[in-house]
Amino acid sequence: MENQFLQLKVEGIGKNGLVLSKQNYDIADLKNIIESMDLILSEESGSTLVIIENGCILNKFFASLVVISNLTVGINQIKVKKNIDFLAKPVSQGIQKLQDFARQRKYTISLKTSQKGSKILKITPDTNYYPSTPNWVDIDLYLYGRITDAGGKEKANIHLDTDKGLIKIKTTIKDLKNIQGNPLYKNFRILVSAKQNIFNGEIDPNSYSLKDIFEMREYYDEEELDRLIENSRKWTEGRTTEEILKEMRGV
Repeated sequence: MENQFLQLKVEGIGKNGLVLSKQNYDIADLKNIIESMDLILSEESGSTLVIIENGCILNKFFASLVVISNLTVGINQIKVKKNIDFLAKPVSQGIQKLQDFARQRKYTISLKTSQKGSKILKITPDTNYYPSTPNWVDIDLYLYGRITDAGGKEKANIHLDTDKGLIKIKTTIKDLKNIQGNPLYKNFRILVSAKQNIFNGEIDPNSYSLKDIFEMREYYDEEELDRLIENSRKWTEGRTTEEILKEMRGV
């Protein structure tokens, strides 16, 4: 981990009306912080250090150099842009959760990393770290890969091994039944719907949903190709290009 960490300091009044201390720190508060950190650190954190002093709770969440470097850039950009619209979805959700926490408990929460250039981001009951616009849009796209798992008793899904890693695609039991034969370890082209961030282009990894699926054949079927060419020839024979285009457009 190279001793890289994200520091989170909580300041405020404890549940008994006194400044935060070991005696009045609510364990539910720690749970809330850890849940937020799981989102911000993408569940890649290592060890955690919690120091409770009179007046504040100091938390250090250790993670890899790459994760902490990205957070340093993110925190500094929040300070400049004054919004969180550009953040990856899990990080944005974690910051929003801390904003909710600060308002509910009337705490001041300070975030900074262990790196030299890190600024301090303060989240208070008066700040407003929520998305300023709906920054996720619906898109359709094709995924290519090998199915390594498919099923689910209640929430059916497909696991597709792609060149960008393993992608989990939501589907239905009915759709799985409609796939001919056993799809495991076969290559497919899959049309999915998903949500994409309009600011950074990121696709929400939990938003993939099946729309259509096509097996990618590993052999050349000459007869099938000839049949398609013949059908196309019959459809276009004796007609002008303009007539064909009008029919395709539904004119």
